[in-house]
Amino acid sequence: MFIRSTVDGLFSVFEWIMRLVFINMLWVVFTLVGLGIFGWAPATAATFTVIRKMLLSRGEDVPIVRTFIQTYRKEFMHANTLGLLILFSIIILYLSGASMMLMGSSIFPKIILIGVAFLTCVILVFIFPVFCHYQLSIRNYIRYSLTIGVANLHYFVLAMFSLFIISFVYSSLPVVMVFYCMSFPAFIIMYISLKMFNKIAKVKDSETNYRHEFQTNISTP
Repeated sequence: MFIRSTVDGLFSVFEWIMRLVFINMLWVVFTLVGLGIFGWAPATAATFTVIRKMLLSRGEDVPIVRTFIQTYRKEFMHANTLGLLILFSIIILYLSGASMMLMGSSIFPKIILIGVAFLTCVILVFIFPVFCHYQLSIRNYIRYSLTIGVANLHYFVLAMFSLFIISFVYSSLPVVMVFYCMSFPAFIIMYISLKMFNKIAKVKDSETNYRHEFQTNISTP
């Protein structure tokens, strides 16, 4: 029994390794299809969507290519709008930081910039998991990513630590990055995000049940 469970576990790990390689290949191809700047965001959204479905499938097969292409087409405009906002925010932060360094700004503006950069980082970590898990407007995707990230900072810290470890591995073994540059970070962030989403859902359910019981007790003579 132990040997069988071990073999099944190893097979599952190997299956995930191969699937992540394939998903990463799709991300590269469809990023190039969108000429890079117009392809990376919908390809990233499709990557997170496929990985989310795989994590929630509980052993059932997920049509990777079909799901990826459908998501890429369906979310092309929305994802690009989000992607351009992300690129614009990063450019603004970079230019602001560079100008402060050149002009020798005082400590107060630097503290403000660091705070803004931190909040932007929170949004960047959770924006695509939120994008593929909820149906919201572009503004609410950004706002909700920030809200749940700040409210659950331990998940954000865990995600950042994981990304740091991944970056270290990629810098030490560049060949690994070739096969997993997007798919493996997306897998880790999506896994952590689903844990956070489930926690939020449980809290909301418990609050709803509490309110229902409270109202029932009040209405009962």
